[in-house]
Amino acid sequence: MREEVSKDTSGPDLARALYHVGIDDTDDQGGGCTTYSAYKAIKELLANGLDVVDFPRLLRLDPNVPWKTRGNAAVGFSVLGDKQRIIEIVQACLRESTRGLHSNPGLVITNRSQRVKIRSVFSGAVSRLLNPFESFEVLSRSGAVVYGKRRRSLIGAAAAACNLLLVGDYSYELITYRRSELIGTARRISGSSVASMDIEFHDATFNNLFGFMQCVAPHGSDPVLFGLRGEDPRSLIRAMSLIRSEAPSGWAVFVTNQGTDNHYQDMPLKSSRLGDSLSLRGSVAGFPRVLKGGHLTVELDSDGGKITAVAFRESGVVRDAVAGLSPGDEVMVMGGVKMQLPLSLNIEKLKILRTVPRAILRNPVCRLCGKRTKSAGRGQGVRCETCDTDYRDSQGVAVFVSQGLPPGLYLPPSSSIGHLTKPLARYGREKREREFRLRRFSFLN
Repeated sequence: MREEVSKDTSGPDLARALYHVGIDDTDDQGGGCTTYSAYKAIKELLANGLDVVDFPRLLRLDPNVPWKTRGNAAVGFSVLGDKQRIIEIVQACLRESTRGLHSNPGLVITNRSQRVKIRSVFSGAVSRLLNPFESFEVLSRSGAVVYGKRRRSLIGAAAAACNLLLVGDYSYELITYRRSELIGTARRISGSSVASMDIEFHDATFNNLFGFMQCVAPHGSDPVLFGLRGEDPRSLIRAMSLIRSEAPSGWAVFVTNQGTDNHYQDMPLKSSRLGDSLSLRGSVAGFPRVLKGGHLTVELDSDGGKITAVAFRESGVVRDAVAGLSPGDEVMVMGGVKMQLPLSLNIEKLKILRTVPRAILRNPVCRLCGKRTKSAGRGQGVRCETCDTDYRDSQGVAVFVSQGLPPGLYLPPSSSIGHLTKPLARYGREKREREFRLRRFSFLN
């Protein structure tokens, strides 16, 4: 795809280049929202005659980052226009949207050649921690426009600027925003309307409900009213019309890596490091141990190394599956390497590949009535309680049986699943690639 293709007809001989903008860290634990900052910037760019093309990109970054704020998302979008005007408008929007917040916004703007220079480095921000000093050096040498107080916020901004989400799986999210006077108050959303929407659009959306609890709205004081996740933009817009809620101030559709599993790296354990998101194959090295709070740990052997895997009580059936593991079982665990030593892995999802049959002692059946006998006491053989027959010289025999949960994939409930983790509803809906649209973005209001 040629990115720098268009001519601006609004002035004499003024070439319009394609620039990729990335922003991050415009929120904090008390409020704000990076998608809302991007939404405001996009509307301002369009109002000033600049063409925002393709979909804005909601890029979820490595979920193991210890200093993340809530969903750890950065946002990117692409603009055809004059570079200086783009810088002025986006910077002004960032200053306005972060006023009064304890945030440290980062902004990166690249052209095509600069994006190519940084892409190989910052694409890793989805699955592992990047060194902020080394990353800043790469960014500085690229010639990209860089604006921000802290290097850490520039990592997410650069990742969103260079990752156009063209390769691999992707999904969409439609996000509606609250009117300013309502931010900080309780959201008014009809739970029954969310349930009705989920029934009608169950093939096109995902993670709307957990039991009778709606999962489309956040709980904090940020400006998001609700978000609908799904497979195509038009279905999300139709689904939005079924939600009864307070009137939103506006909405936009983002293409995103949510629900794709694209943060999991398939790498040997010896190559992993703190903060990595891994897909790790191994064998169970010991029986699970129960921790305080009902959490479980289990030791795994993988490629000659050992790691402790942790299944939290909130992971539901994943924890139940771990509880049934025994030494020798083969599994694939997907999750994040915890930010502590020694290394341990938080299990986000589990695939049981093969279970080893367990040897247990079984008493023989009665030769008269065919019922299973029971022990008559130490050294006294077995006894049939049905027909009152003693077998003094008989004893239990070892047999091999399957125990625990059967091989297969085990996922946590939707209320506990991470933004990047692929839910069961998306299996079979995966996509391979996406076409970049050099058309003015129109999926917003």
